[in-house]
Order: sequence, then C-alpha cells, then structure tokens
Amino acid sequence: CREQWFQLFPDSGVPDTFSKDYALTCAENEIELDQSAELTPEILKELKVKLGHILRIIRFVQRDKPPTAST
Repeated sequence: CREQWFQLFPDSGVPDTFSKDYALTCAENEIELDQSAELTPEILKELKVKLGHILRIIRFVQRDKPPTAST
C-alpha cells in the first residue's frame, strides 16, 4: 500500500522527501489508494500535509475523476 502512495505523491508534484512521510501516514491510517479520489483538503490537513502539497495532490487526483452529472 505504501509503495502505491509513494508513487502517487511524486506524480502529483510532491517532493520525494515528503512523499515518503505522506505514504507512511496513509498506510498507518489504512487509507487505500483506490480512496484517493475521496481525499479532501480537510482530510489531508488532518494528515499534516503541507498546504502547497494539498493543492498539488487534489489537482492530481481530480484530473482523472469523471465529471458528475448535473441535475
């Protein structure tokens, strides 16, 4: 699980040194990679992710997110 997160964070623009810490935090909190689209700034703040990294991560995980249908 941690290895998958370690790939996501650098792919989103987070430096490797922080990626390792964030990957470990996600693993410790039992967050699976398939839940990445559900990450919110609030969740990432609770995980002690830096604000600039939050913006990069959210932008990265939402880029492949299918658009929602408007009602």
